[in-house]
Amino acid sequence: MAVGSSHFDSVWLRPATAPRRPAPLDRARIIETAVELMDSDGLAGLSMRKLATRLGTAPMTLYGHVATKDDVLEFALDGVFAEALSARESTDGTWRERLRTMANATFEALLRHPWAPTLLGSKPPIGPAAVAHFSGILDALSEAGLRDDALPPALSAFYYYILGAAVAEAAWLHAGRPLEDITAVDLVNLQTPGSGDISPAISVIGGQAGGGSRRRFDAGLTLILDGLDS
Repeated sequence: MAVGSSHFDSVWLRPATAPRRPAPLDRARIIETAVELMDSDGLAGLSMRKLATRLGTAPMTLYGHVATKDDVLEFALDGVFAEALSARESTDGTWRERLRTMANATFEALLRHPWAPTLLGSKPPIGPAAVAHFSGILDALSEAGLRDDALPPALSAFYYYILGAAVAEAAWLHAGRPLEDITAVDLVNLQTPGSGDISPAISVIGGQAGGGSRRRFDAGLTLILDGLDS
């Protein structure tokens, strides 16, 4: 302290503060950070080294909480289904209303994490949240009147529609050009060279382009629900 100074400073005169320490590392924080990395950089952007760097720790430290990178991916994938579960407005309502709610919640969760539909091509959804999600779907299908041998194919048709729709939408988003941006000129360019007519398949693509992802999804979902109701 300078001689004659009117201010005296001492650690003992300052308010007590807690030491600055990094947030404790646990599995939940590791998975949350992995999801953030994949949301921003895609599946290819995740590595244990990059994950450790983001968490401010060493790669070997992560292995005290998760055995492998594949384990991280499976935990992250089940977290997507947990989001779908938590987003369900209610378990009340008719079987049809519940199926629509579950389908919309799953579709939106998959689009929030575009890496998830791709990962579902190699990682079966058998985590606790996914199993709870499918159990809810099966309960609604049973209430719709389906029994025994009819339940597995009905569940598959319902789930694969959601997954397929999410894969298609994610592909357009990954291409950097949503389907809504497809123009009449694009459709002409897509037609078979030398043909004066636009093929029926391309016409269908054009018809979908103006609807928006939610409208397209809801239209297909309604067809499936109508089929279950017949």
